[in-house]
This record gives sequence, C-alpha cells and structure tokens, in this order.
Amino acid sequence: MVAMGSFAVAALAPAAVEFGDGLRVAAAREALAAVLAEGRSLAIGSGGATVTLADGPWRTWVTTPDSTFPALYFADFGVEVSLGTRSDDLPITSRVFSFNALGLGSVTSQTVTFARGGSSAALVVSSYGRASRR
Repeated sequence: MVAMGSFAVAALAPAAVEFGDGLRVAAAREALAAVLAEGRSLAIGSGGATVTLADGPWRTWVTTPDSTFPALYFADFGVEVSLGTRSDDLPITSRVFSFNALGLGSVTSQTVTFARGGSSAALVVSSYGRASRR
C-alpha cells in the first residue's frame, strides 16, 4: 500500500513542478504589468515617468521627475527574463519605457519573456505603452 502511494507521488511530481513554474512566470509577468500601469499613472500626475527594466540582476523600477521608487527584483519569482537579442545577436540587457504627461508611451514597443523550466509567459508592451499578455 505504501509502495503504491509513493508511485503515485512520483508520477504526479513532474506535473506539480510544471504547474508551479507556470504560476511563477505568470506572477512575474503580472508584476511587470502592474509596474508599467503604475508608471503610466504616475506620469499623468507628475508630468512624465520612466519604467526601467534592467539586468544584473533583473529588476524594474519607476522614476518620476521628483522620485525614484524601490525596485522589484524578478529573482524573487525565480524566473529568467529575456528582452530578445540585438542585431549582433547579443542579448538586450535593459529597456527604458518612457511615458509623457498624458500617460502615453514613446517608442516603447518591446516583448518581455519570462521563463522557468518548461513554462514561459510574455508581456508585449506596445509603442503607446499598453501591455498585453501572451
């Protein structure tokens, strides 16, 4: 009876790990979407804002003309972050999303991919600064 239970646990373990990985990448994607939304909102109230996404380790933060807000670290989610590669095939290691006083982005189109194990999720930031999930 105990042997049957251990076989059942062993059979379900990979599915549980994959499920957990999916939750982590989705949480990281939603966290970035929330920071972008906060940046847009702060831009309207303060005359402009930037949201910076940078490596070493991967983190994001909002800066307004009079404040810099604490960074959110993606290592806390245990995920890998990718902004794609440049024309010379080297990875892009940072991106600044700028928002004007109307909350509109300026040339901010970017796909950000989060991955862990076999799970991945992407957030596409349009040229106007709107985020959509993929």
